[in-house]
Parts: sequence; C-alpha cells; structure tokens
Amino acid sequence: YIYSINDSKAHTFYWTGKNIKIVSGQNSSTVTIVPTQPGNASVKVSYKYKNQTDNFTNELPLSVSKTSMQLIGPDVICDNGTFSIKNFPTKATVDWIVGNDLYSQLNQASPAITLNNLGTPGGSSIYTTLTAIVHTKEYTVQFSKPITFNVSGIQENDHDIIYGYLSQSGGECGLNPIPEGAHDFHWSVDCDWEVDMQGYYFTTFSSRNSHEIERVCVTVDFINACGTRTYIYNYFDIGSTNSGTYSTPKNSLSPK
Repeated sequence: YIYSINDSKAHTFYWTGKNIKIVSGQNSSTVTIVPTQPGNASVKVSYKYKNQTDNFTNELPLSVSKTSMQLIGPDVICDNGTFSIKNFPTKATVDWIVGNDLYSQLNQASPAITLNNLGTPGGSSIYTTLTAIVHTKEYTVQFSKPITFNVSGIQENDHDIIYGYLSQSGGECGLNPIPEGAHDFHWSVDCDWEVDMQGYYFTTFSSRNSHEIERVCVTVDFINACGTRTYIYNYFDIGSTNSGTYSTPKNSLSPK
C-alpha cells in the first residue's frame, strides 16, 4: 500500500505507524507499507518546512480486515496441530518459535509446521505463544498466535476425581480437579436415585428408596477442551446410617 503527503513545501520526512511495516520510501514524501496483522492500524508522518524548526505530524488511522500473509491454525492442540502462513512469499524464509523454546528444533524453511502435544496425561494444559518471523528481501514481519497444549487432564479411569458425601437419603458429588475447558456436564446414578440438577461440575442426589442400599454408582460425562466426550464413574459405599461415606474408588468394577 502506498501513502504520500501532498505538500510541495514539506521536507525531512519520517514515517512510522501502528501494526504496519515500512517497506520503502522512508525519508521521502511517498512511502510503501504492509500491514502486519488485522485490526486497528495507522500510518504517521512527521516533517518540517523550510526555515522552520518545528516538527509537524499527520496520522491516518487504518482498519485492516486482513493481511496479505496470515498465520492460521488451531487454538487448542490435542494430539497435534498444523499451522501455516497463508500467501507465503516466494523465496521467503521463516523462523518458528514456540514459547520460550519449548521445541528445540523446528522446520525453519517451510511455511507450515505440525506441533505434537507437549502435555502429559493427567497434567495441566500448557499455555504459550507460537511466533512466525517471515523474512523477505524487502522486509521482515512477525506474526503471533496464542495456543494451548491440552490433554484434558482427565482420563476415563480417573475414578477418584469424583468426590462426594452420600448417605441413604442421597447427598452431593462433584469433580476435583475440574477438567480444564470442560462443559456440558451430565450426571447419572443407579439404585433408582434421582439427579437433582444437570449441567454443572457438581450435583446433588435424592433417594426415594424405602430400603437400605450398600453401594451406588455415580457417572458423569462431559465434553472436554478437545471437543470429545469423556465418561467417568465411581462407586460409593453407603453406610447403614445417614452418616454417609466419602468416595472409595473401586477400579476393578465397571458400571452396569
């Protein structure tokens, strides 16, 4: 994009701007720029007049709907994620950087890379930034994108994250830790108990049984941050009185 100042008496030009890169024309009345990212931008020029010491400035606000180059890819990396630079210039080179050098080696020649998940099962998500620095003969431009390495932190055999306090009359259950990014929780319970509420990482139950029970199975399913549905269950031993018992995982058992 080309911008100029139409004032024949002006001289000593200096161009700056926001979210732009000066390609050519610095110190002249006409400049060529490239936008570096979508959103608000501006181009600004300062100049002087003959026999005057004051500096004058003009600034033009810009609204960038898209750039000629764009860094595209997923926000959340589950198994792996592929990122690429749209409209990558011919003969350009690129430096890829993930956070504080989380990856020791990346393909520095290709406009596309694939990142494997750096998370570990049962661990927390990793929040970082992917940066691509593109070098052409005329200019260098940088693109950045926040990304999350996510393994949901929860596996289907993690029975004991369902905690609770249950008695013959019912009780309450919840998840600890709460799976990162999880939503759309759905609870169920056997022994003809009733679920009092849905949609949250916790719930309460009511028992309508006239006879005592020894054990109850609580199940919850939810959509994790990677978009798949996870199912977890746990068995609770119920005492003969209303004192209740906390969760006791029975990993060798399966829900009926």
